[in-house]
Amino acid sequence: IGKAQLLGANVPDAEALIPDAQKAVEAQNFEALEVLVKRIEEKAAAASASFVEAKAEDDFLAVEDLAKQIALSGLDVPEAARLLEEARRMKEERQFESMSQAIAAARKVLEEGSRDRVVEEHRKKMRGLAAMLEAAKRIGASVGEAERILQQAERAIEGNDLALADILVKQAEVSTGLHIQSFIQNKYPN
Repeated sequence: IGKAQLLGANVPDAEALIPDAQKAVEAQNFEALEVLVKRIEEKAAAASASFVEAKAEDDFLAVEDLAKQIALSGLDVPEAARLLEEARRMKEERQFESMSQAIAAARKVLEEGSRDRVVEEHRKKMRGLAAMLEAAKRIGASVGEAERILQQAERAIEGNDLALADILVKQAEVSTGLHIQSFIQNKYPN
């Protein structure tokens, strides 16, 4: 029962037999106790198996949904698709522990592929902004703030804080645009 509960399984059927087992011990009816222990083990094992199966199915659906979202973004991750197919096969064979491992591997592949793509997109934007800042500096615009924001974005990427990097890249885009617009307006007033 304890092993099933450690997994997170609910074992009320097995627990309901414990008072009968205690009575068998008190009456020294070891034959009845043996039968009750076997029933408790069977019910705990069934609850564990049911819980593991349900959790594996939930995990599979979550990773499959993640794969669909990533595919919609245009990222092709064939290794994840292979792992998900392997997990589907293991589910049919009721090998839930192996299925869980395949699902975890698929999730890792998907997350790494997604992260790499996000980093690539941010760095592409940052290169474009850096080129714009260089051009703006050559004509005399003050772009120190935008350069500082780009450096912070790079540090955020290196620190694996992609949410912050996204915010900083957008902030750098706005700052760059404002600095260049302000420079042009000051240089060529209406």
